[in-house]
Amino acid sequence: INKVFPARQFIDMRKSILPEVFLAVALVLSIGLIVIIVLWQRAENATSALKKEVTIRLNAEQAVKDREARTLVIINTVLDGIVTIDDAGLVETFNPAAERIFDYMADEIIGQNVKMLMPEPYQSEHDGHLHNYLSTGTAKIIGIGREVVGRRKDGSTFPMALAVSEMSVAGRRMFTGIVRDITERKMVEEKLRENHEQLSRSLSDAGETRELLEQQASDMIQLAEDQAVLKETAEAANQAKSEFLSSMSHELRTP
Repeated sequence: INKVFPARQFIDMRKSILPEVFLAVALVLSIGLIVIIVLWQRAENATSALKKEVTIRLNAEQAVKDREARTLVIINTVLDGIVTIDDAGLVETFNPAAERIFDYMADEIIGQNVKMLMPEPYQSEHDGHLHNYLSTGTAKIIGIGREVVGRRKDGSTFPMALAVSEMSVAGRRMFTGIVRDITERKMVEEKLRENHEQLSRSLSDAGETRELLEQQASDMIQLAEDQAVLKETAEAANQAKSEFLSSMSHELRTP
């Protein structure tokens, strides 16, 4: 009996605490489920925020790529040569128009000093001008358009218009040069100058010719007047001669 009673007591005790155990388990499961739901929501929010951030970043990167593509198209199709250099004077960009102007391919000039595109004395003076600007900020060419002389790959030179501007790229000082071959314009200007000089000479010659013609006309008028005077004198002389001869003939006939 003593052995049976503890077992029955244990069973009764189990039956009495079983609901509490179920309740505790249910509470633990509920808390776990709540934690899981909260963590899932946080994960969802984090994933959504990450997706949004990634989308924004991808859109920004695509916008940058689109701008770069548009800029590259402009650079590659513009008629003017575009050359960019760093603060050491080394070429970083050389567009197709610059290739046509200087007869260099981009891979031949990129990484080289831009002064190879200049004849003397500009070639020897370039590095000093660039160093002077970087040291003092005093610009001699930068920001000022001017006409200079360029040098092609074969060593021939040509007149060109040059405009240089400064820019900052990722904290680096860089310079952009826009160049244009103005050989044809100079030829037209020279032809116009020659035509102007020729016209001036023609007008001067015409003035001299007019003066000569006027002098000749004056001389002819004077000659005509002189001839008229001579004619009148001759006629008067002839009349006097006739009268003299008539008088002498009359006297000779009279005894």
